[in-house]
Amino acid sequence: MFRARVAVALLLIVAGAAAVALASRADGASNERFRYSHTATVDGLYVDHWTMDETYPCGRVGDGTVTVKWHFKKVTKVRLFYDPYAGARGSWVLGSPAGGGVGHMPAQPGIGTITLVDNTTQHPPNPGDTCETTTPKSDCGTVALLGPPLVGVTGDGKTRLVADLARVDFDRRGGAGRAVKCSTGQAKTFADIFYSGRANAGKLAIPMASISAVNHRRVVRVSGSSHKVSGNVECASGDKCTDEVTRKVTVTFKRL
Repeated sequence: MFRARVAVALLLIVAGAAAVALASRADGASNERFRYSHTATVDGLYVDHWTMDETYPCGRVGDGTVTVKWHFKKVTKVRLFYDPYAGARGSWVLGSPAGGGVGHMPAQPGIGTITLVDNTTQHPPNPGDTCETTTPKSDCGTVALLGPPLVGVTGDGKTRLVADLARVDFDRRGGAGRAVKCSTGQAKTFADIFYSGRANAGKLAIPMASISAVNHRRVVRVSGSSHKVSGNVECASGDKCTDEVTRKVTVTFKRL
């Protein structure tokens, strides 16, 4: 009986060691053979239709728009999968190599344009006076985004992604240069919570396709959008202003 127990114990020890060895080899092989599953492309659009009325003599009055368009600078590959253990309750992962394993894809360099339209004029001066300055508009029009901007897309649970556009300031030349000589609205960044909404810390939510759709379709395209109208949030006392912000981001995954 004693010998039988010893034999069983030895077998269990050997089996356990073999399992550990296999797991270690499998993990190492997985790390060595990291495989991307999809290409990912992002197309983003931000539009702020603004109005302002500086009610004092010679103050600006009128409307305009800020329009930003962007996408990834180069083709981006990811390993797209749902991880039930990611985050608090599981999450989609746009995976990239990280520390010998798989991590969330960091924000990627982007390219795009920013277009400023300024239709403002000036209130008349006081009787007998003249307006000393006129509204500068030399930087109005379309220019390439500088920086470059950072385009972010990441999983946020089982049913959605979130998108962000960083390093783009709408009242800077090209979004990152000197102060722009053209009127803009009160909203200054993509994720400004006062004008884009407080949900997701200003990032844009994108409903995600189902696990089955990702597993069986060659192309998966998902889009998210938001629309918010704000007024007189940061206007000077006595002035009037509004910002109507519309955002849309589309993410397309193509199986490799």
